[in-house]
Amino acid sequence: MRLLFIGVFFIQCAFAAAGTVAIGNLAVAFQGKGYQSTPEKPLKGPMNDLWCQASDNGEHKEIANARFVRVHDRKHFEAHIDDDSKKAILIFGNVPVTEAAKYRCEITTSDGDHVFGNMFAYSHPVIHTNTSWGVYKPDDNQENELVAKQAIYTDLDASAQFDCPVVGYPHPNVVWYKDGLPIDAGLKYVMRHRGKQLTVKNITEADIGVYRCRAYNTFASIVDGAESDHEVTLDISLQLNSRFGWLYPLILIIIILLLLFIIIYSCKAYGKWKSDQYNVAKREKQYRVDEEKKMVDEA
Repeated sequence: MRLLFIGVFFIQCAFAAAGTVAIGNLAVAFQGKGYQSTPEKPLKGPMNDLWCQASDNGEHKEIANARFVRVHDRKHFEAHIDDDSKKAILIFGNVPVTEAAKYRCEITTSDGDHVFGNMFAYSHPVIHTNTSWGVYKPDDNQENELVAKQAIYTDLDASAQFDCPVVGYPHPNVVWYKDGLPIDAGLKYVMRHRGKQLTVKNITEADIGVYRCRAYNTFASIVDGAESDHEVTLDISLQLNSRFGWLYPLILIIIILLLLFIIIYSCKAYGKWKSDQYNVAKREKQYRVDEEKKMVDEA
């Protein structure tokens, strides 16, 4: 999945002289393999560098300083300036999949011009969730067909919430299915956060089953090339809590109390037996002493 964009963007800022624009490679793509990631152990892979320049009628201007800004969280990244001070570079290297995003290159030239341009680091959708929840790939599934390790349990007439913890850029579209049939948002099914969260209301037995989130995005592999779809799916099982589930803790408490009673009773019985044994031995000893004394007196 090695993708390298060599397209050029042209954006002129209001603070730049007429004809001065920012140019650079428009986009690169995350080349990591796989569809599972966690905050503790994120999916990593190589990604080519983004670069930009300030150009005035085809002439590259000297850069005084430059930076890159990740748009969605406003995080700043120091730009590497090449030896001739004509190119600002954002070096990625081997990075987590969460680095895929929209970036903005901001340049100040040595003669005071300010220019900027938007750039993109693309990635296919990846399920990014904490280790405690966890997902896995069944042996007979495709690499991008994942299953949640834990089912969601609910009660009748309650609500159940499903999350599709997907990352990627462009932001993945999310479609939900129940037992293979697509779900439409409405009073019964409420979708939030770009469709990543699904709430099923007023649970009935008919709602029990397997829910699937399908996350996909689209981008071209080469400049001006045909776009291709990239997707990942996650299956989550919905099950009813046992109607007699409240009995299990009660039974456990009763068993613990019975064990405590047995232990206490056994300890007391053993103590009484030990005391009785001691008293018998004491009486026998006293009896022997009395007998010996009696024999001495008779002699």
